Amino acid sequence: MLIVEAMRRAETAQEVCFLMTSYVETLAFYDSARQLPASVTALPVRGLVDTAARLACLLDLQAAELARTPGSTDFAVIEEATQLFREALSRLNALDDTEIATFSFERRATTRTGLSLNH
Repeated sequence: MLIVEAMRRAETAQEVCFLMTSYVETLAFYDSARQLPASVTALPVRGLVDTAARLACLLDLQAAELARTPGSTDFAVIEEATQLFREALSRLNALDDTEIATFSFERRATTRTGLSLNH
């Protein structure tokens, strides 16, 4: 997945949160991703603790879906999201950034594309 490779190269927590936000926003366009709970798909994405919570939820879903229907489209979506959030958590842990715990990246609806960086 290209976004995972971009995440590996991210140099700041802001970049990691931007990539997670972009990924989460795309999930609304796929029927198979609608099964993911709001705890995974809610915006904004906020730093280290939030990323760890999303990953924990996905790991639980992955285990349940693997036991139920391995190889299904639902499992593939869960596996993809798990890979992304695992890499995000790994990258956030690797970054030495004091703002990681509280940083969030949030898009605002405006007449033009608007981005809001919140600390």
